[in-house]
Amino acid sequence: TNAPNAAKLETVAELAEQALGAHRPYAAWAAISAGVARVDRWRTKGDGEVPLGRRMFRVLLRTLAATRNLAEFELWLGRTEAELGEAVNAEPELLSDAMAAVAEVGWEQHALAMNASLADAGFHPSTKALNTLMSARLASSELAGEETRQRGATRALDAFVHMRLTRAPPPDRASHALAVVACGRRKTSWSSLRNLMRRPWLKIPWNPTSANAAVGALVQAGNLRAASSAAKYLAESRMPAT
Repeated sequence: TNAPNAAKLETVAELAEQALGAHRPYAAWAAISAGVARVDRWRTKGDGEVPLGRRMFRVLLRTLAATRNLAEFELWLGRTEAELGEAVNAEPELLSDAMAAVAEVGWEQHALAMNASLADAGFHPSTKALNTLMSARLASSELAGEETRQRGATRALDAFVHMRLTRAPPPDRASHALAVVACGRRKTSWSSLRNLMRRPWLKIPWNPTSANAAVGALVQAGNLRAASSAAKYLAESRMPAT
């Protein structure tokens, strides 16, 4: 590998990551495009072995998803083996990042295909990837009719139950908060919401994240009396309000 060239690509990847972190996907794509063009020139000149590199490839896929360029995303995903020397499902971190990225922009079928590909290879997606899928299912159904809203909540809970039962991956506090939001669409009182959270098939832990999510879900639903009861329970259980 040509070390100086590889170091330059690491710098490009870092710049693109910073742009994505600042919610500037087109600036990230400008950096990535310049880096890819440079790699093409190096390869044309025969300037040693110049792989794109895992970090660069991961941020490239994330950027294409963030700019909603599905055609280019699919093209580059198909080039994973040529660029990295391994099949795409042999790269669980890369595929988990890509799964989160496509879920975030609403390409759910692609996210599910990546999930299945990881399972076929004996891997599982990251907690972040499944949390993003849960969040996307809730967000995409938020402003729809009640039947669609309930279906979105059910599908979000499906992902949470999978994490809780298989531990592959295990849920984290962000998962708990998203599960509470989904439950909040089903219940109109604090007591019924709390009972649902305690059901054996859910068992959502009571922690600061889930506690505040419960209050927020009831407020968002317009159930202010229920939200007040939840806030009182939050204080009695010595959970910090955020």
